[in-house]
Amino acid sequence: MSELKEEVYRMFNGENVTILIQKSIKKLVVKEMRKYIEALELEYEFFGGSIEVAEDIRVARNLFSLILTNDNENIKMTVPQFLVFESMLYCSSTLMESFRELNYEYSELYKSIEEIFKMLDKSHSEEYIM
Repeated sequence: MSELKEEVYRMFNGENVTILIQKSIKKLVVKEMRKYIEALELEYEFFGGSIEVAEDIRVARNLFSLILTNDNENIKMTVPQFLVFESMLYCSSTLMESFRELNYEYSELYKSIEEIFKMLDKSHSEEYIM
């Protein structure tokens, strides 16, 4: 892992954000999160155990537990958890299709994501994701 990437990982691990996941879509989000973790695990096995993918798996598992056990709609998460969450939403075409039926909740979720990205340093969040 590059020195810059390690620095960004350390910086983001200390920061928290709060995101709104409405109860009407929570089960769907949990289901998609589980699928995303499975996809990451397959990627890890297929590409020979990348440290970055292993870290994403660890963060995704922690996030999965956090979302599953949290009864609140406002969920406080670390920036790495948020970035994994956003990546999962982006990658999940099934989630996008399902959200079309729940337009209001979908748009509220993405508004929340956009607000958090405005607060983050764009170059650092891109470095973390890459």
